[in-house]
Amino acid sequence: MSIRYLLAVALIIACTRLVTVSDEPVQPVRSLTSPATADAGMTTMAWPLAIETDAVSGQDPGQRLYDRIVREMLRGDCEAAVHGYRLFLELYGMSPRAPVAEFWQGECEFRLGRYADAIVTFDRVLNRDALPAKVVSAALMRKGLSYARLGETGRSRHTLELVVSEFPESSAADTARRQLVAVLPR
Repeated sequence: MSIRYLLAVALIIACTRLVTVSDEPVQPVRSLTSPATADAGMTTMAWPLAIETDAVSGQDPGQRLYDRIVREMLRGDCEAAVHGYRLFLELYGMSPRAPVAEFWQGECEFRLGRYADAIVTFDRVLNRDALPAKVVSAALMRKGLSYARLGETGRSRHTLELVVSEFPESSAADTARRQLVAVLPR
């Protein structure tokens, strides 16, 4: 047997366990916005996007897994969510939900203080085709904040200014403006 085959079997078993070990009934999560949560170096910060899961149960084979990962993330277990999103992307990388799952993976990495990993993940998100403007603006904003946390002020300023110029009416642009004024003055 090849290593790829064994890895695929292990991922399927892990996925099955992740989805079925919960005692709580599986309910699709719809249009939730998490409460503000503390993150490293900041007092409180809300999630940058509303969490949308709009696939009809039964039509998307990854829906139960995705919903479970979202619940873990909303409970504040970003470590479990990062692993869950990686698994989801390995199994369902071509799903319409994959770009948003990858965004949330980057968001969880950001909240865990893994800023370099978050930048790489947000770059993968930004390299995807046909993304909603809300996802693009939030990914760019978080990428800029990650650069700031790593002390790369030039890259941070450039990325945050790009958010403001390309998405001036977005909530990500509002956050980028505040960051540019408060932390990255010229």
